[in-house]
Amino acid sequence: MVYFAITWLDELSNNDAMLKLGESRRPKLKDTVRHIKDFHEFFVEIANGKNYFKNRLGRQFPVKFKPKNYVHDNQPYHYWVYLPKDYGEKPMPLVFFLCGIGEFGTSLDAVLTNDLPKMLETRTNYPFIVISPQDNDRISRPPYFNEILDDVKKRFYMDEDRVIGTGLSSGGTGVWRWALANPEVFAGIVPVCAVMPFEEIKQLKDMPIWLFNNEYDNVWIQEIGIANMRHNPNFKYRIYKGAQGHDAWSRAYKEKGMEKWMSELNRKNNKDNSAKVLDSFPTVNSLTEPVVKNEKLQNYLTLTFDPSSKGGAYSDIVNEHTFRCGSMHDSILYEALSAIYNFQHFELRQSCTPGAVRFMDAQKPDDYNFGIPIKNFQKVDVKPPFEVQEKPPFKCYAAYYVSENETPDAALYRLRRMAEAAGHQLTGRDRIVYLQMLVADRNIYELQVGIK
Repeated sequence: MVYFAITWLDELSNNDAMLKLGESRRPKLKDTVRHIKDFHEFFVEIANGKNYFKNRLGRQFPVKFKPKNYVHDNQPYHYWVYLPKDYGEKPMPLVFFLCGIGEFGTSLDAVLTNDLPKMLETRTNYPFIVISPQDNDRISRPPYFNEILDDVKKRFYMDEDRVIGTGLSSGGTGVWRWALANPEVFAGIVPVCAVMPFEEIKQLKDMPIWLFNNEYDNVWIQEIGIANMRHNPNFKYRIYKGAQGHDAWSRAYKEKGMEKWMSELNRKNNKDNSAKVLDSFPTVNSLTEPVVKNEKLQNYLTLTFDPSSKGGAYSDIVNEHTFRCGSMHDSILYEALSAIYNFQHFELRQSCTPGAVRFMDAQKPDDYNFGIPIKNFQKVDVKPPFEVQEKPPFKCYAAYYVSENETPDAALYRLRRMAEAAGHQLTGRDRIVYLQMLVADRNIYELQVGIK
């Protein structure tokens, strides 16, 4: 507790000198004063022989800890704890809540501004232990979350078979990643308005999952993820019809039946989720064994642009989302593909389809031409800067590429050389098919080199 107080005071007195990269909310004087009062109460109660935790049941309090293995300069290593009124009578189920990017930073009070932790500031009868850490890493790292969970297990009387992971927006993305990395941890997960690693989530073939989002959330369209989870009999979703914007969390955590559903989860009821989707992409030096393919004639809904141009409808793509996505490559992908998916979903009123493609022409190396397959369309409904392009049959030398790198350019260059070494003549027209992309932490591409 002393360490926690010193951290807060240091950040306050140094006037931003302690703020970490990507800090969203700095510590405030009123919060620091409030916590000094909390620390005073802690010492007084301990000095008088009282049980501090017992007097905090039904209230949130902060915990600071030191990790054993995962040390990252960006992370603050602290979390909020909520203990139910009947805590201690028997091992209790635990909800692990991950905040959104708006609460990232080192001021733990920011975590209380959004939904589940905010609700627990006034609700005293929530039936779960709740752990609400702060994140400050744009790519959520399961090792960080595992360090927190290990610390929680040592401190609190919890049922390790009944851990439910949840989070909103970026925190929901973190929950997906954590469940993929360590499915054995969870009884179930509740991602709210979160982008997900589209291909890899297929491996969660039995885990109970309840997904939430607004119908008109232009940030993350959930359709592709929902389609990829249909094989899971324990997957369900709630899309709030007619709801605008990104905030689905204000309704999700108050959803009727939510608490009953979570209370019945137990990881002992889950089947084996150990099969890894990535095992289906065996790579040698980062590329699968290349094969010759013949793609059929296909119509694509496309968006073509030059990121360096000025004044165009999408000319600011490079800068607009670089901060959110962490790289120029992912920024371009995010803005371009989001624009196409949004147009198809909201303007054309069609279900979104997976398999976004970048079309590459050696004669125009600086062009970015993206498309997604489209079947039924009326040309009158397709307006600039979008258009429908008919792509003729396409013969290619193809291989899959799995990487955490931001761009597959080097792998595509290598595949071109491999095609030539195999005796194929290059056409100069290539494609990148994005099976899992954007801020997924692990990108999966199908690289297609055009050949005659």
